[in-house]
Amino acid sequence: MLQRFVKQAVSNLQDQRKQAEKGVQQVVEVLAPGPLGGSAKAWNTKQREAAKAAVEEAVSRWKQLDAQQPK
Repeated sequence: MLQRFVKQAVSNLQDQRKQAEKGVQQVVEVLAPGPLGGSAKAWNTKQREAAKAAVEEAVSRWKQLDAQQPK
């Protein structure tokens, strides 16, 4: 029984790590062509609006998840 619990806990931690990695990747993509993007071109209006929408959506999702967590 303890072994099963430990396996489940490890699995949950691995899932959470994968989700965190996906979140970091999304932030990196939103920041491109900034310092991590390596491109020196200026953003056009469409790119700025898309980046702003992606950040707002990510913040909204984070706030929803935070509100669901037991305090």
